[in-house]
Amino acid sequence: MIEFFLGLQVYGTPEQCCEKILATQSKTGAEAFVGVFSYGGMPYDIAEANLRCFASEVMPELRKQVPLDDQLIARAGVGASADAGAFRLPI
Repeated sequence: MIEFFLGLQVYGTPEQCCEKILATQSKTGAEAFVGVFSYGGMPYDIAEANLRCFASEVMPELRKQVPLDDQLIARAGVGASADAGAFRLPI
């Protein structure tokens, strides 16, 4: 059971994380990923470093692999295309 659970988690180097997310996406057709960057009382600064590393190293690679124009979620209910900015939270 532990191996099964760990097999579902995304962790490792940025390259390993990207590979795992893309592998899951290809198997499921998922168009969204919800990351967890803090575990079991982890100090805030480490969780923030995890999130920043993901944003700078993994997200750009994922964007190259799954173009926005191919993502149905980004176009849902708004015709052939949508303003991707409408789906982003302000930074």
